[in-house]
Amino acid sequence: MIYKLLTAIANLLKTELSADLPQSDKHFTTKQLRESPSEPFPKISIYLGKFTPDKSIRNSKSLKPYRDDKQKEMTVVREFDQDFFIEIYDKDLEKVEKLASLILGIILTNSEDLLQEYNVTASIGYQSKAITTVNIINQINVLESIYKTIVEPQSFELKLQAKGQLKLSRNIGGELGTIKNINIQSSIPQVGS
Repeated sequence: MIYKLLTAIANLLKTELSADLPQSDKHFTTKQLRESPSEPFPKISIYLGKFTPDKSIRNSKSLKPYRDDKQKEMTVVREFDQDFFIEIYDKDLEKVEKLASLILGIILTNSEDLLQEYNVTASIGYQSKAITTVNIINQINVLESIYKTIVEPQSFELKLQAKGQLKLSRNIGGELGTIKNINIQSSIPQVGS
């Protein structure tokens, strides 16, 4: 749900770290690396994690007129959390730690701009014939981090989380009203006929 946020983070990091990583396109990816990365180091992988919709009863459903009186719109708003990871690989643990610290600082000091870009500038929504979904992110949190120094190259993984809302809408054609009449006819043959 937040892939475009990860792309915005990657672009921001490429700009902010350009003095340390002048060939940034060779250092960044928005995919999880499944095998040990190759030169040039460092490698920085930014990838999606678990998506968790809020399980509480805070869902709000509403039915309202849509564009004209003959159509209605059903809307459901659901809060969600989605984890994402930034993993930094290098042979030098000091470089890994420096980049981890800078990346964390860049994201947290630019979080308002990232949210503005995601929610307003590049407003994220998807649409089919009758369904529209809109993702809104309210905050970015740091959850935890872990060094992976046993493997070669060494790595440091930052686990972050985007918290937001998912607005789901469905257009319903025709006029809505109360049921006034129900006709029930029996199709069971009568005995003795």
